[in-house]
Amino acid sequence: MSQITVAKKRENEKLTFLLDGRADSSTAEQLREEMLNDLDGVTNIEVDCEKLSYISSSGLRIILILFKRITAAGGTLVITKPTRKVMEVLKITGLIEIFPIKDNIA
Repeated sequence: MSQITVAKKRENEKLTFLLDGRADSSTAEQLREEMLNDLDGVTNIEVDCEKLSYISSSGLRIILILFKRITAAGGTLVITKPTRKVMEVLKITGLIEIFPIKDNIA
């Protein structure tokens, strides 16, 4: 069974999620709970993917939901430090055109 760790770092209105492990169907519910709760006062979100070894459509769906919520409220979401595998999935799905990407390490 896959595992994921979601660490959170809050600085005023900015919330950073540090993802470590695999974001797939077996971890999607945990990812949903960790990322879609406690967003009061958050206007900027950073999803740090430096330690994310894999992301499936289930994991992407959670980030897309988060992206829609924060942008509907006038905020921003950026994906940082995606690995080569994560970038590959973002390119294949076309989400590279939707999510701003920063510090690509691939």
